[in-house]
Amino acid sequence: MKPTLATVALFLFPAFGLAQDMPLFTIAKSGETWKSAPGERPKGDSLRTATSPDGSVHFTGEKLDSFVRAYNAAKELSIVSPYAPLRIEQSYDNDKKAQAKRKSDPPKLAVTALMVDSNGRIYAGTKLGIQIFDPTGRLCGVLALPTPGDPEHLSFEGSAKDQLSMWIGDKKFTRTMLATGK
Repeated sequence: MKPTLATVALFLFPAFGLAQDMPLFTIAKSGETWKSAPGERPKGDSLRTATSPDGSVHFTGEKLDSFVRAYNAAKELSIVSPYAPLRIEQSYDNDKKAQAKRKSDPPKLAVTALMVDSNGRIYAGTKLGIQIFDPTGRLCGVLALPTPGDPEHLSFEGSAKDQLSMWIGDKKFTRTMLATGK
């Protein structure tokens, strides 16, 4: 009986049957790379908080963590939960003590910038690149950085809001995306 109800539900509400997978090629425009761009560096610190397009979820990226965390915007005092696991650079040492320590105290990575696009995807700037997660917190992919450093001040710019921009040090970089800002 239950499989029949599930079939009827998918027939009546086909959106429930769509996969949530959003591979990077559906977000980043093919053949595009980072380009240097003119501009004045924004004042102040880069934001490490963002809100979903509907305003119901707040996301935070900590200075050192292994997750982007999320909490219900309606319940400001709710517990911050691990949401999107950050890709952490692998260590290939053969030291058994170091391997045991990593298991008990997993490596952490600094989120230096955070934002959300119009479809609810989360963009976390890290030393490894711009890590992009779908609205469910699954990794879509990582956009490599044009130069080593900490990406800051992530935003979508341009008339169509399809230019992903960031700052690394005193240099601004942009690239055209299929995704758009909110």
